[in-house]
Amino acid sequence: MYEKPSAKGACPYCGKPVPTRQHDSVALPLRSKLRERYLIGVEKGKGGSGITYSAYDLKENKRVVIKELFPDNAVTRLPGHSDVLI
Repeated sequence: MYEKPSAKGACPYCGKPVPTRQHDSVALPLRSKLRERYLIGVEKGKGGSGITYSAYDLKENKRVVIKELFPDNAVTRLPGHSDVLI
């Protein structure tokens, strides 16, 4: 995971295409940062209480998983934004 994708649009390590947006419109935007430490990657799953993302810890230089509390019956988010609407 990189803050900026390669010029070819593919991962230089695995060769997979770099996505340009999340699959789910209410998911956090790709490559957004949480607390200037975690770089958000693709959404891995969504359930009734939250969204799970692959992410990268910029401080520890390792891949991590982030689980966002996002109860679908209580909150929403505008596509492409990180703010939660109650």
